Amino acid sequence: TALRIRLGVHSVALAVVNSDEPLHVRYKPGEKLPINLGAPGKVLLAYIPLDEVIALSKKGAIKKVTLASITDLPTLEKELRKIRLKGFAFSDGEAITGARAVAAPIRDFTEDVVASLVLAFPAISLPRNRIPQVAGQVIRCAGEISKALGYRDIKSKAVPN
Repeated sequence: TALRIRLGVHSVALAVVNSDEPLHVRYKPGEKLPINLGAPGKVLLAYIPLDEVIALSKKGAIKKVTLASITDLPTLEKELRKIRLKGFAFSDGEAITGARAVAAPIRDFTEDVVASLVLAFPAISLPRNRIPQVAGQVIRCAGEISKALGYRDIKSKAVPN
């Protein structure tokens, strides 16, 4: 589990809690990843203006580190729309081959997305049929953090399906 923020062209792990399970995905505090990688980076991209995403792409900030990394701009734009609609992101091997993750936005009192909360698993530990359940938990936790930052949700953003 990690809380990640956007720092320029990267997502950075600000706070981390790693599992005690023998098989797990490990994050390190301060770890930087290209902004487009995995569920937490996609959440951070989903809530910035599209022209900013395009500018990041033109700068070469959209990186491919696995076969599943999304670097094609039209595909990425479609994925970001889906994230805004559902209220969460899912990734399957986009940042780390063999890892799956679910992330949700954290908002502050201005309603801006200031971070993403991510739960990552070895792919074998997160079958696709459990994604809606995990997404619901991550959305709820991100919502609690958002409330602590002064965000007031007037209407529910999305329900996983």
